[in-house]
Amino acid sequence: MTSKNRMSRIRAASLVCALGFGFSVAALSARAEDKPKGNGATYKPAPTSPAQQLGMARGVVAHGQDLAQRLMHMVDQARREGDVIRLTCLNDKLQQANANVGTAQGRLEEMTKATDADSRGHEFTVISVIGQKLQTLDQEANQCVGQDLYETGATKVQTEIDKSKDSYDSSSGSVPVLLPPGVPSVPGTSSGVK
Repeated sequence: MTSKNRMSRIRAASLVCALGFGFSVAALSARAEDKPKGNGATYKPAPTSPAQQLGMARGVVAHGQDLAQRLMHMVDQARREGDVIRLTCLNDKLQQANANVGTAQGRLEEMTKATDADSRGHEFTVISVIGQKLQTLDQEANQCVGQDLYETGATKVQTEIDKSKDSYDSSSGSVPVLLPPGVPSVPGTSSGVK
């Protein structure tokens, strides 16, 4: 086989691979758009007009502010109840929500200042991702459980002493001395041990 013939076979194989790859990527993209997302919603393309993007971005910021406000009330309630476990969980979610809201507000300002469609589209994409994170934080905050889950009610300790095992003679009038376990007792001088 000549080198010219070999090169043309390699080119043909490369072309077949490239075409096959292109068709499979196109098929996967088409299937991904038809597939429902994780929450059951179908794929919706991003709004194309700047006014639609701005309206949705403002909605994300408003949702984040509402979430932060609600989390502050939940943190205050957990603090009043003394529920340390729920307080810690909710405080973490509140801090994350506040950070995401601050980022979304900054990105919204940048979006309103953007003069070209690419910059505006980028800021909208970032705000959309922040909106998804805020939805996740909302769900996680609702799953924060407190110590009331672990409470079993009032505890009562009852001790019974078996009198048959008692070596203490209560008729002598002297109080027995009990040493803690692990502390050796030193015999007195009357025992004959020096």
